[in-house]
Amino acid sequence: MRRMSEHQVWVFGIVDTSYVSTRRYIEIVAQKDKATLFDIVRRICLPGTIIHSDQWAEYKDITGLSFKHYTVNHSLNFVNPDNGVHTQHIESYWNKNKIYIKKIKRR
Repeated sequence: MRRMSEHQVWVFGIVDTSYVSTRRYIEIVAQKDKATLFDIVRRICLPGTIIHSDQWAEYKDITGLSFKHYTVNHSLNFVNPDNGVHTQHIESYWNKNKIYIKKIKRR
C-alpha cells in the first residue's frame, strides 16, 4: 500500500505553443474545481485561444468562455486520431517540474 502525502498540493498549468519560445504558466491552487480553473483561464488566455486538454469533467464547459476547446481521451489514445490534439507539451512540463520538486523535498 502506498503512503498518501500528508499535504497535497494542486497545481494548474498552461503551455502556450503559439510563440517560437514556448510560454509556460503554473499556479498553485487551493481548490481543484471548475471555478478556480475558469478564473485562471480567463486571466491568462486571450478570447479565441485554442485549448487542448484531456477529458477531465471540469474542462467540459471551457468552450462557453469564448475559447476553442479540443480534447483527447487518454483512456484510448495519447493523441486524438481524428484531429491530432494532444497534451504532450504540458505532460512534459509536469514531468520536469515533478523531478525538480522531488529534488527540493530531499534537501
